[in-house]
Amino acid sequence: MSREERNLWAANQPIHVPRPRPPAPMPPTTPGTGNACGTETSQEIDSRLALQIDCLRNVRYHGDREQFFAVIHRLTMFVVVLGGTAAFAFVNQFRWVVAAISIAAIVDLVFDVSGKARLHASLRRRSNDVLAQSYNPDRDLASLKEQAAGIYGDEPPCMHAVNSLAYNAAMRAFNRPEKYMFKIGERQRLLRHARAFAAVDFKTYEDLGEDPSVHAKTM
Repeated sequence: MSREERNLWAANQPIHVPRPRPPAPMPPTTPGTGNACGTETSQEIDSRLALQIDCLRNVRYHGDREQFFAVIHRLTMFVVVLGGTAAFAFVNQFRWVVAAISIAAIVDLVFDVSGKARLHASLRRRSNDVLAQSYNPDRDLASLKEQAAGIYGDEPPCMHAVNSLAYNAAMRAFNRPEKYMFKIGERQRLLRHARAFAAVDFKTYEDLGEDPSVHAKTM
């Protein structure tokens, strides 16, 4: 293979993007419109719907992360307050209880659990705002995509199992075919907030050639 052939081959290799794939092409929305016509108007409709699905995915993703950190914060604060309450002063007689109270306080302080919950709440609201704007046909699609890109730039590292579950939820909300949704294992669902699963290549049921109705609980 010559140098030019190698360069051409490398240029044509797919680039891995750690986000779920864009939604599959939308069906015609009304008679005489949609992908079948190949008109500029139908392409605008498809692009807007794709943006709406991605925004809803982001809303679901940050909502899940926000809820997780909010629960952890409430639990740690409960343990700390319980340990400092005079009515429960007897618990201080047990060293393991004192250690648990100290660990709870350290976890909340060092990992800034409440701060992470607030961050995801803010990102969820911003994504929801872009989603709401997208339903106004007078809003410029390029401007909405720019706002969405700004949100992506402020996001912490992605938790891919959470992201895939959020993608499935968004696709389901827009009545998209289940074959385009990702298959997610029970272990990945349970550990989605603890592990990033960055090395996992989540695949759709169509990619795997499987019937999604058989795995309804994993979507």
